[in-house]
Amino acid sequence: MSRDTTKIYSKDDCGVETTFDRLEANEIINQIPPNSGLLGTEAPECEVFYLQLPNQSVMQHSNASVVLGADYPKGAESGYGGVGGQRCATIDLVVGRAGGARTGRGAEDGTMVKNNMITDAARIYISQKTDVDKNFGFANGSIGSIKGRSAICLKADGLRMIGREGIKIITGRAQGVRGAGSDGETNSIGGVLSQAPKIDLIAGNNTEPKANGIETLQPILLGDNTLDALEELEEMLSEIITGIETLGKIERNLYEALADSFYAFSPYGEPIGDALMQVVEKIDTGCLEPMHEARKNKTLWKLNYFKPYGYKYICSNNVRTT
Repeated sequence: MSRDTTKIYSKDDCGVETTFDRLEANEIINQIPPNSGLLGTEAPECEVFYLQLPNQSVMQHSNASVVLGADYPKGAESGYGGVGGQRCATIDLVVGRAGGARTGRGAEDGTMVKNNMITDAARIYISQKTDVDKNFGFANGSIGSIKGRSAICLKADGLRMIGREGIKIITGRAQGVRGAGSDGETNSIGGVLSQAPKIDLIAGNNTEPKANGIETLQPILLGDNTLDALEELEEMLSEIITGIETLGKIERNLYEALADSFYAFSPYGEPIGDALMQVVEKIDTGCLEPMHEARKNKTLWKLNYFKPYGYKYICSNNVRTT
């Protein structure tokens, strides 16, 4: 039987023998073993103990815990709790403490651990006052790093949010609600909120400019405004194409008339007339025909990208932003 560490750990990882180990050793099992984790029995998990502080309340089962207390992101000496700060109440929901330690094998059985925002498997950190960007190692972005503010942080290998009837990501004040005071909603320490605080979507947790000077963090486009800009560009292209076509037709008529005039002086004017007619052909193939093709392509471009029924319509029918 091959070992698949994405599904189950063996005793080599934390020293606790599992049913998997027994099967791998070709042991015959005729009934559901107790403490095997099968059919609701207690699983033989490694015990990793949280180093609880005196002013914390902890509810723990197996390697899942809920910690109520102050802001201690890394231990007794850290955060606003570490300096005796007030109004920094915190709820820390953690599963898989030190799960990423020892290259993913987790902490050894019986280990006492502190919070570790890097190696703990998954957490929801809710704090009345914390330095959330610093504690979790977030890039500054255009928003910057907030300090001493309330925050909620979710961290895991994968995050999913499902809104059966929609999802809104909103910054700024609440609208049309009571209880915020005469000046409207403030931040958690009474500070004034800006009209439209920013939203940064940072893939890779890096906002440093690239080597060629191009900014990594750039503003997204607004679909309607982008569409307006491109439609204005389309109108300018139409004017340019029309101008070139008009100029080409004038030159074509001019050279054709000149050719007819020289043909009247045959045979001496015939070579010149032939040369002028070659110019007329060049105008047809090098100017008028390409402009006709450009006008057709421009029309298709407009239909495909600018219209809601186009197969590459540039505006999303489902996602909106400010």
